[in-house]
Amino acid sequence: MSIRLARRFRAPVAAVRGGLERQERMLFDLLCSAGELGYRLPDNDVNLRCVSGIRDPRKLLARDFSRMRRVNGPQAWACAGNRLVRFVADELARREGDEEYRALRVLLGYAQCALAPDCAVPRDPLFRVAWKTDLKLFAGLFPERIVRPLGRLECLDGRRLAILRREIAAGVRIGRRASGQRPGPEGRRFAVDPRLTALVGDALGRELSPGYQAKYLFYTSPGDHAWPHSDDPKYAVQALVCIDRELPPGRSTGSAFLAYRPDGSVERYELSPGSALAVTPGLVHGREPLRQGERIVLLSVGLSSPPRGAGETRARRRGSFRTIRDQSAGATVNAL
Repeated sequence: MSIRLARRFRAPVAAVRGGLERQERMLFDLLCSAGELGYRLPDNDVNLRCVSGIRDPRKLLARDFSRMRRVNGPQAWACAGNRLVRFVADELARREGDEEYRALRVLLGYAQCALAPDCAVPRDPLFRVAWKTDLKLFAGLFPERIVRPLGRLECLDGRRLAILRREIAAGVRIGRRASGQRPGPEGRRFAVDPRLTALVGDALGRELSPGYQAKYLFYTSPGDHAWPHSDDPKYAVQALVCIDRELPPGRSTGSAFLAYRPDGSVERYELSPGSALAVTPGLVHGREPLRQGERIVLLSVGLSSPPRGAGETRARRRGSFRTIRDQSAGATVNAL
C-alpha cells in the first residue's frame, strides 16, 4: 500500500494481511487504504467540497489500485471478497476484546466514507465489489441492523419543538461545523424523557434505558451531508429526531437519511419536524447532500440496553438531564 496507515492501525492490518492469499490481500489492501483516506476526512464539517476534484479519495484509490483491474474481473473479485469477509470476521471474533483488533474494525468502517464520499453507491465495478465486501463484513459483525421510522413523536409537542428550535438558533448560524453541539436544557430533558425511551423500545421490541448522550446535527448549506458510516456500538440505539427542516424552493422532497444494504440497495427515509428514526449499530447509513435553499437539523439521542439490577435501572430512568456528558467533541461517526 502506498497510503501510509495511522500508527494505531498498522499492527492489526499486518497481522491479518499475513494470513491472506494474493487476491484477498489485494482487496484487503484496497479496503484498508480506503479506510485511511476516510479516517482523514472531517468529522463534522462534512460537505461535498471536501471531496471535489483532486480531493476525491476515489481518484487516489483508482491510481494506486489500477493493477487490480488487470488481474481479475468483477466476478472473481466478488468471490475473493466473500472469502475475505469470512477470514476477517473469524479473526475479529477470535480477537474479540483486543483493542488492536477493535482499531481494525474502525479502519474498515471508515472505508465506507472514502468509497462513497458523495453518498452514491460506487458505480465503478472494482469499487462496488469493495463496497459490498465491506458492507457484508459489517452485516456479519452486527446481524441485527435496523432502521425503524417512529413517526410523529407524541412526547414532542408544538411547545417543546418551539423551545428546541430556539436552542438550535446559534448552531444554524454556524452551520455544519456546529454538529456535535450539546443540546440546551430542554434538549437534555428530552434525551432522558422516559416516553421517548419507551417508544423506541416498543418499536424495536426491546427494553432500553437513557444513554445520557445527545447532540445536534446541522445541515444548512448546499452540499452538506454525512459520509456513509455505522454508529458507535456503545449505544444500543440512536434515535434521530428532526427538529427543523426547510425544503428546497419548489420541491416537495429533500435530503433523506440513507440506509445501505449489502446487496447494493439503498433505502431512503425523509423526516419532518417532530418525527424520528431509530437506528441500531452496524447499519451503514448516511445523509444525502443538501440542495440550494435546504436545511435540516436533527437531535441524535443515544439509548442503552438497561443496566443490570432493577434498582440501578430505576435510578437511571430517574436520571437528571444534568448527568448528560458533553458530546461536543464531534460526531460518533465510525467510532466502532
